[in-house]
Amino acid sequence: MAKDDFGNWDDVLKFSGFKLSEVRRSGSPCFKEIEKIIEIIRSLNNSSFALNRSALSQHSHLIKSFLEERYGSAISGLSVVNAALLFFENWDNALWEAGLDPSSIRLRSRPHLSNISITPHQKEDVKIGGERRLSSFVGWAPKNPEELMDERETSNSFWDTMDQFDDDNRDTTQKIFDAILNMHHYKDSKQMVKFISQDTGIMEEQIRSLLSQFKSKYANNKNTSLF
Repeated sequence: MAKDDFGNWDDVLKFSGFKLSEVRRSGSPCFKEIEKIIEIIRSLNNSSFALNRSALSQHSHLIKSFLEERYGSAISGLSVVNAALLFFENWDNALWEAGLDPSSIRLRSRPHLSNISITPHQKEDVKIGGERRLSSFVGWAPKNPEELMDERETSNSFWDTMDQFDDDNRDTTQKIFDAILNMHHYKDSKQMVKFISQDTGIMEEQIRSLLSQFKSKYANNKNTSLF
């Protein structure tokens, strides 16, 4: 009778004051929606959960509790993986679609590189879903003096532009750029804005508006500096 009144057993448990993460040993099923799965993966990553598969299994109880607080369902780490595999060929592809770097998340060894001398800007050729990609794993290439001067000028123009916003918009715009800096990659500007919104809680329309304002102000600053 209770299930008929509430729709499902999880709703009965929540109405009775129980936390699903404490009652459901195996956890609730994960959403079967690509965008929601990607959002969950990014949410776990931004909250410092390790996303290699062994860690997802080991920290299952903490993940269930975290996702129940955020999404209302006590979804386990392995349930997220299994749902992702319905849409992606493998877990690496799911991580990549979420804008993350699988090579840094999966704690794989590199025996084939053990005899190569490490330079500050060495790159590893990794294979993800049959596609070759270059992934930096030790620092960046050294810059020449001209590049350093350009970088300094760009930094000054950036902060001059940021100072043209009022306090509220400046703080919000700073959060937007911080979120962008934390992204490994994104497919296009639409996905970038979606990731920023998921990570910061800022509405997508406001993100687009502030980025457009910043672009216009920044261009004016660069043009003014030429005269």
